[in-house]
Amino acid sequence: MTLKKCIQFSLFIMVLLIMAQGCTAADYLTFHGDAQRTGYVADAGPLSENIRWSVSPGSIDSSPVVAGDRVFVATGPDMSDPGATLAVYCYDTDTGEELWTYETGSESGLTIADDLLIVGGMDGYLYALDTANGSLYWSVQADETPGFFGLTSSPLYYKGLLYILTPSDGGLHVYDPADGSEVWSVAFGVWDVGWTAATYFTAPAAADGVVYFPSNLSELYAYNTTTKVEIWNVSLDTTIASAPVIDTDSLFITTATTLYEVSLADGSILANRSVNAQLGTPALDIANDHLYVGTGSGMVCLDTNDITAAPVWERATAKMTVSPVVAGDYVYGATNEEQSSLYAFSAADGTDAWSYTLPAPEGNNWASFWGSSPAVADGTLYIGAEYTNTLFAFGANVTPIEPVVIFDDSVTVVEGETFTFVPSNNASASYTVNRTTDLGALDTAAMAGGFTFNASDAWYADYSSFLIEDIAGIVNDDWRVENGHSWAIYLNGAPTASGLGANDLADGDALTFYFCPSDPVTYAPIIDEATYVVRIDVTVDGGITPEYIFDGNVTVVEGETFTFVPSNNASASYTVNRTTDLGALDTAATTGGFTFNASDAWYADYSSFLIEDIAGIANDDWQTENAHSWSIYLNGAATASGLGANALSDGDTLIFYFCPTDSETYVPIINEATYIVEVDVTVDGGITPEYIFDGGVTVVQGETFSFVPSNNASVSYTVNCTTDLGALDTAATAGGFTFNASDAWYADYGSFLIEDIGGIANDDWQTENAHSWAIYLNDAPTMAGLGANNLADGDTLTFYFCPSDPETFEYLIDEATYIVEIDVKVSPVAVSDVTVTDAARGGMAQAQVTVKALDAGWYVVVVSGVNTGGDSLAGIATVHLDAGSPMDIPALIAVPQHTQTGTYTLYAGVYTLDDFPDNLLNHSEGVECVIS
Repeated sequence: MTLKKCIQFSLFIMVLLIMAQGCTAADYLTFHGDAQRTGYVADAGPLSENIRWSVSPGSIDSSPVVAGDRVFVATGPDMSDPGATLAVYCYDTDTGEELWTYETGSESGLTIADDLLIVGGMDGYLYALDTANGSLYWSVQADETPGFFGLTSSPLYYKGLLYILTPSDGGLHVYDPADGSEVWSVAFGVWDVGWTAATYFTAPAAADGVVYFPSNLSELYAYNTTTKVEIWNVSLDTTIASAPVIDTDSLFITTATTLYEVSLADGSILANRSVNAQLGTPALDIANDHLYVGTGSGMVCLDTNDITAAPVWERATAKMTVSPVVAGDYVYGATNEEQSSLYAFSAADGTDAWSYTLPAPEGNNWASFWGSSPAVADGTLYIGAEYTNTLFAFGANVTPIEPVVIFDDSVTVVEGETFTFVPSNNASASYTVNRTTDLGALDTAAMAGGFTFNASDAWYADYSSFLIEDIAGIVNDDWRVENGHSWAIYLNGAPTASGLGANDLADGDALTFYFCPSDPVTYAPIIDEATYVVRIDVTVDGGITPEYIFDGNVTVVEGETFTFVPSNNASASYTVNRTTDLGALDTAATTGGFTFNASDAWYADYSSFLIEDIAGIANDDWQTENAHSWSIYLNGAATASGLGANALSDGDTLIFYFCPTDSETYVPIINEATYIVEVDVTVDGGITPEYIFDGGVTVVQGETFSFVPSNNASVSYTVNCTTDLGALDTAATAGGFTFNASDAWYADYGSFLIEDIGGIANDDWQTENAHSWAIYLNDAPTMAGLGANNLADGDTLTFYFCPSDPETFEYLIDEATYIVEIDVKVSPVAVSDVTVTDAARGGMAQAQVTVKALDAGWYVVVVSGVNTGGDSLAGIATVHLDAGSPMDIPALIAVPQHTQTGTYTLYAGVYTLDDFPDNLLNHSEGVECVIS
């Protein structure tokens, strides 16, 4: 099994590519999900037993398929209703709405072939239907003498052709989906020896240009899909029960008594295990080496590295005949018993996640069971049942369709203002209505939004309110019709207790009108089902419109101060931080061209100033009624301190209101302000450094390079690449900048002195605020000079051009004007000299990579990349490298026939075999490969 694991590693990326070609997260295009019949979906399935929707088209044994926003299923014979019409159905995945039907029955799993739905009919015909509308594209009689169930083999769409098994001749038939013509076939004699012994409900599977299929009850065949030549066949112990499930180098298949692992290469039996298998096909999780098998008593999870070993886990439920599916962290399986259940187990350990049990059978029905295998797409599981004749969609409920928004904006209504309203049912009547009611706000919104509304006064005599009849032409339905919609009024998220016109509004209210149905019992509006909505954010104007002296943004600099002279004391001056409310007001006054004055009468007690006037607007005598004075608000709240004592942060909003105060609480009444100064504050940190380089580099362990100091061209030094100097040299090459360093210190300290980076040279250290280059490793200054600091994988190396403290000589990196920041990856492998040939679709591109490793061992080289459209190519090689010896490594890159032509940018990456594919050691620059 060690060899098998190695091969799995080498082919893992290829397998993922093949599987990704079969379906997207929203698709489940064939029985068991893909051409390999793995039953594996990478994305999560339903996390609970919640039923999104269900429909009952008839008895369902056919496994559904999903393409985009459509799910397809077929019905078969119903023993309790022999006259039922058999048909293929297409439903909307979100709502379960029936989109189309086509009359033909099927017991087989369906398949999507591009825009065609392929159906194996009970009459022996193979049908191709247009997925858009269900119209017949073509049909062909695949089996002239079908048994009772007809074509039960789920069709396979592989590399542009359709493959199907036929019972009457034990054959594999291959068709062109373009017109239904037969391309080739093989037959092995009469397969159906009576339906009780026939190999029904199996299916072909394919991978890597080989199709695998059962015939003659117990024989398994492998054919080359290109040459149409048999590669091998093998006889098993008894009738084959499942479709082949293809792993990386073997496949799994069950008979009634045994699970087999069969070599893909030669058909030899690699392992077998006694198991009470059923008709279902096992599900395979290649990434986790797990195989899930339905048995006569439940489900068993086996390790695919050794299927003879003790199970990873077992769950005893009841007989499971439908094929399980793995999706995300769960495996889904269903029982076949008198009252059957659908289970979601933890794929890792088999613990219960959730389950759903069908209703118990009644009358002449002997069982209630699941007829189809599940299909999982976009988080939803689809499965059909007999007896209930239901297709279930398990998953999270779909977000309701958003209603049409007639109006969604704010309106301002004025306190004390009224208007005249004439009801739509009584043109001779008129009513005086306060503008600050729901009717007043609706009327204001209608004028602002250009829509109309009508309301009746039929209720006014009894309730003193009006009844909305329509808004924007959307008229109430007759309340007696089912699901009738009408207009409902909500204020701040709750239904109003009164009708239109009787609900008073306050400033900041949210008024909403929903056109929606109501609960038939409670009559409560069902606003989640609203189809139209009017949303109004209400501003109530008290009648005063303040004048803005200033309304704008100012920038204040961190650390900057200015001198302030109070208006009452010309002989005094104060040093004030610019990042205070006083600093921002002073800056706004300069910007806006207004003046202000403040007194220091309170300064000795409170360390702050008292505003006396702004723009000549002076405080009133506080003893007069409704006296106005200046109040300070920061981010919507009154400040606790006076002017100058309130520090500011970037993004603050500072407002000065000239307003009265409450006579008892002394709280400023800012809604009655007559003048306002509003300042949006930006705090500038002072210095924004320029990055010469900010990125990652890879340095190779054990490699060196020659360094020539800038002051001495006659000498050179051998330097380890895994030093700070090595990383700087690598970054300079990658980033296209230069640097120079002197060896003047080398004799004494064994290191170099940086002279310049990117042309930015050290200042004369004797000048004030002199800047020079400082080295930091992982946010701490290095103890040694350039070249004497060794690096480890994951280090962050930073060079700051900054001043130093004149007393402590510590670097002031917050004042750096230039920065070089390098994220360091230390690799034990060097990658160089990558070449890739161009290739044609259906051919091979040849890559060659030179690799040198510090340590001997087994390594994996992957050459992969994409074009501008995201289409991918990949090739892989496994090689043993000697320590320190470079090796030229070839890799072949398969170019599938369907690959998009054009230029691909490919990279060579290297892993150790043990850590592949999780730990990339190093990679090359990109090289171009042209596909024609």
